[in-house]
Amino acid sequence: MKKIIFITTMLLTGWSVQAQKISSEKVPTLVIESFNKLYPGSANVKWEIEEENYEATYKKDKIKSAVVFSAAGVLIQSEKSLGSVNELPAAVLASLKKDFAGYSYEEPEIVKSGDGKVSYEVEAENAKGSYELFYDAQGNLIKKTQIEGKK
Repeated sequence: MKKIIFITTMLLTGWSVQAQKISSEKVPTLVIESFNKLYPGSANVKWEIEEENYEATYKKDKIKSAVVFSAAGVLIQSEKSLGSVNELPAAVLASLKKDFAGYSYEEPEIVKSGDGKVSYEVEAENAKGSYELFYDAQGNLIKKTQIEGKK
């Protein structure tokens, strides 16, 4: 009986790990200090925790951005929204249009890893499905993930 209650509880609450919104008071001091040092003057900062990392979304100069830190305050990744896909590097845009002709493109971003490696993220969508795509600066597709539930 206990097993049935446990399984039912897991199904009702959701088994998968999802990002959870948290208040800034629940973010470790080292994370807050790192964020404030690297991104001073950021407005409307919202925090989430996903697995063991902390993500801050914010606006600065009217540009939406997000950063991910470890619990120790180490920068793991940053993302900065672009106004349109036309702001992507020419090589990325050319590959995107070639590889995903007939798709609409949304949410272009510059993604920087903690070690400074730059890639470009964009969502491509058509009647067949939606994908989250990552390209390097030379226009090489480095990652393609299907977005579930979005068509």
